[in-house]
Amino acid sequence: MKIHWNDLTLEEWEEAFCAVPRSNLLQSWPYAQMMRAVKQMSTRFGRLADGGETLAIFQVHEVKLMPLYHVVILDRGPLWLVPNVTREHWQAFVDQLTVEFPKRFGRRRRFMPEMEISPEGESILSAADFSVRAAGYQSIWIDLSTDEEARRTQLKQNWRNALNQAGRRDTVVEARSDVLTFNWLMKCYDQDRKSKAYQGPTVGVLTSLYRFCKPRGEVMILTANRSHRPIAGILIFGHGQSATYQIGWTDDEGRDARAHQLLLWNAIAKLKDEGRVWLDLGGINPEQAPGVTQFKRGLNGEEFQLAGVYG
Repeated sequence: MKIHWNDLTLEEWEEAFCAVPRSNLLQSWPYAQMMRAVKQMSTRFGRLADGGETLAIFQVHEVKLMPLYHVVILDRGPLWLVPNVTREHWQAFVDQLTVEFPKRFGRRRRFMPEMEISPEGESILSAADFSVRAAGYQSIWIDLSTDEEARRTQLKQNWRNALNQAGRRDTVVEARSDVLTFNWLMKCYDQDRKSKAYQGPTVGVLTSLYRFCKPRGEVMILTANRSHRPIAGILIFGHGQSATYQIGWTDDEGRDARAHQLLLWNAIAKLKDEGRVWLDLGGINPEQAPGVTQFKRGLNGEEFQLAGVYG
């Protein structure tokens, strides 16, 4: 098994990316465009191959300054194209990555593998001289392939009750991705993020992603409105067969109307109509954001945690 760099056309890369059932935004082409526009980082497109078969694809972002300074970022990769990923697959990938980017003075590495947390995975990474820097990403996958009745039955009781309450209110849901609606949501989100001091992507990053995703039809903005006034909104980015719930905002009236349950429920139906198969709920943090975590767990999806952030 060997890593090949930049030997696929954009069309070939997109075809491989769309073949991954559970892709993620951080490995998408618009994300690479954002990293160049906002972070001034170049991107290398790699694939792990065994003879003529491509086993996985991934992108690495990097900055080189002066003879020694080198920043290397690989977030949520690789994306595997084989149905059964073995220890040997991961061992080969990590070994090849270490050969390409060995630890040295002046090089800063950030590797967040798309690998579920496990002692076996940790042993592979530590043996390759990777050290854990932070806990792994936690989130929930929602299977969009099920029908509406099955999805509603799967909901936890309190979430289903809130959705039923929302359905009885005079709340109108609108799907719009125009720049005026986006800018309104960004203003609300930025004010909320600063006032509550929670972590989240900057408006600059989101604006760049919007710019590159919109022409591809990969932006979904839903608003909940009462008396012709928005009381809540969510932003979702599509990528291949999957999508990611990116941000949400609501005011007191929106919370009282259970607007977020209504918005997310409508988004799931619309994503399925688009042909998406999986929705990543955009992260949970039981310790620092228990309320958001409880809300997302109410959909009763498939919870997961990645191995961690390594350097």
